[in-house]
Amino acid sequence: MKLQSNSKGLTLVETLAILVISSIVMLVIFNIVLSGINNSKQIQERAKLQNEANYLLTVLREFHERGETYTISFNNGEMLIESAESPNKAVFNTYKYEVNGAIEMLTVNPKGTEKSFTLELKLTSKKYQIEHTTKTILQIL
Repeated sequence: MKLQSNSKGLTLVETLAILVISSIVMLVIFNIVLSGINNSKQIQERAKLQNEANYLLTVLREFHERGETYTISFNNGEMLIESAESPNKAVFNTYKYEVNGAIEMLTVNPKGTEKSFTLELKLTSKKYQIEHTTKTILQIL
């Protein structure tokens, strides 16, 4: 007497094994994709921080080169650059700002003793804990 085997389908154990293995593979792929998206967002935030710092330095350089006394003040997460002698002002509020290690009001007089002003600008992202620090010297030529 000959036993016949029915090999037309998968057994329940084989089906469960396939489901478990495919679930593990999908979980690994999902984690890799999610990690890539997070890294991409952080890289974009770093680029935005650097662009904001460059723009802010350009504005500060313009204020300094005019030779007018100007103040840099901080209020409720905003950084305000304001000329004491003209109606020129600029407001920045996208990030947390520090100038020369402080978030206090700072007055700069380019015509006086501060023809050359050493500046350390630190921007911190509000979403991510990413910082960008730039050091430069503002001068009147």
